[in-house]
Parts: sequence; structure tokens; C-alpha cells
Amino acid sequence: MHAPTSALLAILAAAVLAGCVSTSQSTVVSPLSQAMAQSGRVDEVVFDGGGLDGVSSEFTETFKTNVKAKLAACAKGDKQLRLEASISKVTKANKAMVIVLGAGRSSVAGRARLVDISTGATVGEYDIGRKVYGARPAMIVMLQGEKQLSNAFGDELCARAFPKAT
Repeated sequence: MHAPTSALLAILAAAVLAGCVSTSQSTVVSPLSQAMAQSGRVDEVVFDGGGLDGVSSEFTETFKTNVKAKLAACAKGDKQLRLEASISKVTKANKAMVIVLGAGRSSVAGRARLVDISTGATVGEYDIGRKVYGARPAMIVMLQGEKQLSNAFGDELCARAFPKAT
């Protein structure tokens, strides 16, 4: 078996046992300073998903609400930041496949810019990419793809920008 095939099979097997498993394809473009990571909090979320296919009209609000909630749990300082999220790709698990086969894969990709609200300066920038594999125990979550992917984006940004708090 080839290494990529073995890795995919291992991920799918883990998903079957655990419900959901995610993998990261994120990179740090420009990290927050350690001081900003400790003192920052995200007060505003600006969303740009121009031209995304396959998302509902509620996706913008779902994204903002869920990402802000995730960031509130990991960025608890007093320095006000704005997240400018530009989402380039959303792939939701095929509902029929999730229902019939009990498994699926969703993914989200985009850029996250953290801006100091008081100065307007970009203080951190991240390319966010996350794939979520789910199996029968997580069927309900997989069927709520937009919420799941919004949470995954928030979790990924917490891990990259505010790692000590996660």
C-alpha cells in the first residue's frame, strides 16, 4: 500500500472509531507576537466568502457566530482585535453519503488576518485549511456542515494564533 493511501485509511479508521477526526493544512503567514497572543481578544469578525458555491444564505452569520465563540474561548485578553476572514473554499460532506454510508468529509480553506482595532495594523496572518472526516457516531455533526466547518476554522485559528490558551 502507498503511504498516502495508508494515511487516508488510518484517518478513516480513526473517524469510524471516534466519530470525527480532523487534519490541518494551515500555515502561519505572519504570527502574532507572544505579547499579542496573550493580551488579544477578537471583538469583531468580518467575513468575505465572495462567490462560495454550495453554502446557504445563513452561512455568513453561522460563520461569524461560531468562529467568534471559538475565539472567545482561546483569546481572553483585553487588546481588541478584528478577524478579517476570507474564505476561498468550503466543501461540505455529501448528505446522501453520510446517511447511506455513515461517513463523509468536509473542508474549509481561507485566510485569517488579525487586525489591531486601535491602530488598524495587521498583527497576525494565517492560511487556514482544515479537513474533517466523520463517521456514523458523528452523523448529526457531519450533516450540519456549515456549523462544523465554522467551528473547525475557529479551532484552527485558536491553535495557530493563541496556542497557549487552547
